[in-house]
Amino acid sequence: MKRKIIVTICTALLLCVSGVWLTRTGYLKRGFNFVLTQSIITAIPSGAKYSAYYYPFTPDWLVISVKPSAMQEYKRMNFLYPYFDGNEFFYNDIPKVSDNDSSGKIERVTMTAKNDNNYIVYENIFIANSSSKNIDINNIMAEKLKIKMPETSDSPSILMYHTHITEAFALKGQTDYNASDAPRSKDNAKNIAAVGTALEKAYEGVFDGRNAVIHSIRNHEEVFNKAYTKSLATANEYIKKYPTIDIVLDVHRDSIINKEGVKFAPIVDINGQTAAQVMIIVGSGNKDAPNSHWQDNLRFAVALQRELENRYPNICRPLYINDSRYNSHVKNNAVLLEIGSCGNTQEEAEYTGKLIGETLAEMVEKYR
Repeated sequence: MKRKIIVTICTALLLCVSGVWLTRTGYLKRGFNFVLTQSIITAIPSGAKYSAYYYPFTPDWLVISVKPSAMQEYKRMNFLYPYFDGNEFFYNDIPKVSDNDSSGKIERVTMTAKNDNNYIVYENIFIANSSSKNIDINNIMAEKLKIKMPETSDSPSILMYHTHITEAFALKGQTDYNASDAPRSKDNAKNIAAVGTALEKAYEGVFDGRNAVIHSIRNHEEVFNKAYTKSLATANEYIKKYPTIDIVLDVHRDSIINKEGVKFAPIVDINGQTAAQVMIIVGSGNKDAPNSHWQDNLRFAVALQRELENRYPNICRPLYINDSRYNSHVKNNAVLLEIGSCGNTQEEAEYTGKLIGETLAEMVEKYR
């Protein structure tokens, strides 16, 4: 009897010590996340499991793998655009890449809606609604967009930052790629930060320096799946420091890769020069991560896309809205911009940044 009591006490102490150790080292949390991840993987439709890339489920708190070879794909840092298999135009003759082939092709395409199916249509804007929200776009757009415009350069109206600043681009003239070469760079002259700089200069050029843009080039990717938490802190810091900020842009580069390993470069010809297409994303939020500003964000996104499309037809891919919030809960007029994809060149993306900056400046004058 005493032996059983001693064994029971020792077992209980061992469990307690193990529990404390697991908690303090973080192994318990990581183990829970692993079980949760595997459960979600099991629930994902079989077609998605073979796509070999990541999908950011509510990036405020979790990034999950949709293929068992998780670490290999994580190192590549390639992400699957969740509406990729939606109602957009793609070439059907996609070159096949075998499972043992480490290379892939780059296809340059203009991505446009084939028809009205599965879209909310407002004027010349197509909206892919992947959220749980019931969107009455006419009612939302009936309210006039309001943008505050400070009069001095030391009172900025725009905050621009990059949750994933190392997102980079393909080489000019490149038609194929080695799958082991991740399109990432810490050189801010060769990644999405340079696209933000092009947008910033174009915007401020219209105002001759007035209405300065705060362009943060902080790297939030030290721990990759905490990037949105880090960039949220950046956004809140600048909004508190500069109360005049009325537009918030998180500027990214998309990554559109199909299961055959083909990278797509969304492009459009503008004034004889190739520009990368842009996708504007609105995060409507969810129960655990709400966004009380989502209708204001959507109103701003539609207005911006309308201005861009009126000037440069097909420069935009369909506007996308889902239940993640992408930190857009910090302010009205807060959106995420996906400028180009991993198949586009730096030059194409910077040209689009310039066009967005000029258009946004004229739009601010129009709606202030």
